[in-house]
Amino acid sequence: MLHEQAELTGTVHQGVIVIDDGVELPEGQTVKIIVQAADTAKPESNAVEPADGVGNAQPALSPLAQMLLSHAGTVDDWPADFALNHDHYLYGADKRQ
Repeated sequence: MLHEQAELTGTVHQGVIVIDDGVELPEGQTVKIIVQAADTAKPESNAVEPADGVGNAQPALSPLAQMLLSHAGTVDDWPADFALNHDHYLYGADKRQ
């Protein structure tokens, strides 16, 4: 067992914490676990390769983002200037163009 304090990092794989760099702790070792917030985790832990295999890896999308993106481009009867003048169409404000 370790007799001095050490800071180790790892990742959860299928419900088991795997410590980085292949460090193994002896059976019965007492540990203190501090879970990092998702936005401070290593970027490569949630990165995926682009579908075309070219360019930088992009972060994996949350289920909400996936659902919202599934609706992108599905509306085809809006005015061509809707993005610029959405306040006009939604609230009656003066057009910007």
